[in-house]
Amino acid sequence: MSTSHVFAPPLRDIVIPSYLTYSSRFWSEHLTAVPFSGEIASFFHTFITQHFLHWLELLGACDAMDRARHAMQALQKWVADRNQALVDFAIDAEKFIIAFGGVVTSSPPHLYISALPFTPANSLVLIYFVPQFRDTLIIQQGRQHKYAALVREWRKVDHTESYDLIFNSLHCNGTDILSVSLDGSVIFWDLETGLVLQKRIFNIAKYRISYHIISQSDMICDISILILEVIVI
Repeated sequence: MSTSHVFAPPLRDIVIPSYLTYSSRFWSEHLTAVPFSGEIASFFHTFITQHFLHWLELLGACDAMDRARHAMQALQKWVADRNQALVDFAIDAEKFIIAFGGVVTSSPPHLYISALPFTPANSLVLIYFVPQFRDTLIIQQGRQHKYAALVREWRKVDHTESYDLIFNSLHCNGTDILSVSLDGSVIFWDLETGLVLQKRIFNIAKYRISYHIISQSDMICDISILILEVIVI
């Protein structure tokens, strides 16, 4: 993919083979199905030191960045205490994905323009990959030394008129959020990327959104199917 300083440049003449899209999305599922192997671990050492950013770029182009963090978590569990270097990188990579996954999803080339240059000084991603990508921004001073404690922030979460939330709930899968606003909009969105999965707007003068039924943990799993229950007044 050609790099660009333009945010969200159009993707032209890019054909990604199906075997690449599949493997980039689901390699972690296949990994957890096999026992630990030193030979496979050596392949992952090549992956983390040479192709990690290429993989994120591909996920961004495929609009599948939500798979990245789960893959790093799966790698940590698969390796366990058998290869500390892989575990350390997977932990650091997960922080990198949390910090910059939204940027890469919106514009994959900014992985190299905006994400990598602003990675904290103690990050293994920075240490491994900045020497490989020298023709990018250089932070002369003020670089953070570690990732911020804040994990995720979205300012408007796509509610149309009012940003006053009257309810929000975490899905039982740990990756999705339901938010209900005073403007009558109900949004089901991805916690990893901030992308809206489903959205509906109701006239609050005619409907009352019965959000109390999903406040119980045993009911949250039904959100992905039902989204909400609307009671006609």
